[in-house]
Amino acid sequence: MRINQRLLIICLFWISASHAQQPVIDSLENILTLNKRDVEMAKAYITISSQYRKRDTEKAIKYAWQAKTLSKELNNNKTLSTSYTLLINIYKNTSKLDSVEFYLEALKNLAANASKAESDYINLDYNSTIGLYYKNSGKGKEALPYLLKAYEQATKMGNVTEASGQALNLGGCYYQFSDFQKSLEYYFLALKGFESVGNKSGISFSYNNISNCLYEMNRLAEAMTYLNKSIKIKKELGDKSGMANAEQNLGNIYMGMGEFNKATLHFNNAIALNSGLKNNVGLAGNYFNLGRLNSQRDPTTAVSYFEKSKKLSIKNRDSTLLKKIELEVLAIKKRDAIAIESETEAINKIQTFKEAGQKSDEAFGYKNLADYYTLNKEYDKALEYTKKFHEIRDSIKNNEILAQFKTIEEQYNKEKNEKQIVLLQKDQQINEQKLNRQRFLMIIFILVILLSAVGIYMLVSKNRLKQRMQELELRNRIAADLHDEVGSSLSSIYMLSQMAGKTQFDSTGELLEKVKTNAKETMERMGDIVWMIKPTENEGEGLKYRMERFVHEICNAQNITCTFLADDLNEVKLNMMQKKNVYLIFKEAVNNAVKYSETKKLEIKIKQHDMQLEMEIKDFGKGFHEKTVLKGNGLDNMKNRATELNGNLKFDSTPEMGTTVQLSFPI
Repeated sequence: MRINQRLLIICLFWISASHAQQPVIDSLENILTLNKRDVEMAKAYITISSQYRKRDTEKAIKYAWQAKTLSKELNNNKTLSTSYTLLINIYKNTSKLDSVEFYLEALKNLAANASKAESDYINLDYNSTIGLYYKNSGKGKEALPYLLKAYEQATKMGNVTEASGQALNLGGCYYQFSDFQKSLEYYFLALKGFESVGNKSGISFSYNNISNCLYEMNRLAEAMTYLNKSIKIKKELGDKSGMANAEQNLGNIYMGMGEFNKATLHFNNAIALNSGLKNNVGLAGNYFNLGRLNSQRDPTTAVSYFEKSKKLSIKNRDSTLLKKIELEVLAIKKRDAIAIESETEAINKIQTFKEAGQKSDEAFGYKNLADYYTLNKEYDKALEYTKKFHEIRDSIKNNEILAQFKTIEEQYNKEKNEKQIVLLQKDQQINEQKLNRQRFLMIIFILVILLSAVGIYMLVSKNRLKQRMQELELRNRIAADLHDEVGSSLSSIYMLSQMAGKTQFDSTGELLEKVKTNAKETMERMGDIVWMIKPTENEGEGLKYRMERFVHEICNAQNITCTFLADDLNEVKLNMMQKKNVYLIFKEAVNNAVKYSETKKLEIKIKQHDMQLEMEIKDFGKGFHEKTVLKGNGLDNMKNRATELNGNLKFDSTPEMGTTVQLSFPI
């Protein structure tokens, strides 16, 4: 029940991890939907295949095939080489070895015929792929030259990620030889390289492989520490294939600690993950480890697991694992009639391991023979093979190698700490630069604030001065208006009143009428001046009302029909100068029409259009010629006031056809 719960948790984790990877795949599939059939599309196929290789073998094959087909169509050997490599690795894991050999031959031919520009890239692919093929088939000695060459090529090309990957492969090869000193050197070299470029996947593989070495050296606690570091990253990346390998390694460590239930749990987790990936190579190892776990406790169950592993090993053509399985089974079975033949076969298998440099496998071969003879109570032979087992195991786990590991680990940590110190120093320098920049910006900011304050003060002072000048100008204008308009009228009244005192009685009425008229005009002019300078809430409405009242009073007195349209004026905001000038132009134009045109009809239109105020005063009288009209009619004053408004004043007059006065100015 506990195992089933654990498997459920693993499945739920991978569902969430798959969702985390999906946006990357979705963005690449957007490139595919464009269907440009170019190199970028081929690279997208390759990257998607690599992503799916960790969690969906069928989709990985599908996209690798499409990458291969498009690469051939484009005649691009680099992407074709990478496609072949992908297919080889996928088919190797799924035990399709005929396909593996076919693509290995195709990759070999591609490398042999590569142009000078492509040679390094494709030959690196070939050497790395064939080396891994031999290594994973248990042929470490055949693999080593290819992997060394691949590492040299990657280093020469200056590709840190590729060189670090090849260092991992080399470390794995030396691991098979039980040369853990060399293996660890390359694993830590790979780890430093991957850390320098921030390659999380490579870092997790490095931690995992270092853990494997420590396990073989019986440093189980340290092995667990490095493996947990690897697992943490693999979970972040959603690396299903990597987690299957990590689960198997956890099983090995717990088996070494004697915690068999935990070991069984992790081996079963690895089987569940590898089954989903259809990874027969991984499954063969998982079943083998379960067989080893049960060999002492439940021999029958152990043999059944060894048989499952054997079937897959035959399918995978993994001769090394086959020999190990047969030696394990031999140790379980009791002596029978063919015992001597079995011993001979076992010795031959052990000799094969010895020739291949696989010391760990050789040692366990002797251990299995010792167990076999112990079961059959042949203690002399059991003792002989037990001694050989311990001799090899001691050579693997001797103090010199452990000391060398400590040296390698300390050197790695020292370099890492030095890098961290350098980074901290750089961070400190950057922070100091940022602080200096902030100080500089603060000084600039303060200066800007001060200059702005000075500028605002000067602007306010300028505006105050301008306002005072405007007030002075206004006072001067009011004084001039009072002098010109009111003063002249009062002088006229004064003169007429003097005349009234000196004339005969019968002419007094006429003089008084003139005094009355002048007094009225004076009152009106005084009213206009007061209205012009007095602020109101709605300047447009007040102006309209005053215009309308003026025009109706003067037209009614002369029996003139008047049309006054000025609704837009209610919405207009005018300053005092504009209000004054437009009103005086209006009064002058209406006065001229009433007094001189002899019209019987007057039309007045005032409207707002495109931020302009337009006024039109039209009569239907006798008209005039502007050049011959008397200056006393105030045309020049009207033009001057229009200029103050930045406006345009037009007179359109035809004798006997009437006159139109048009004013427009910006609001």
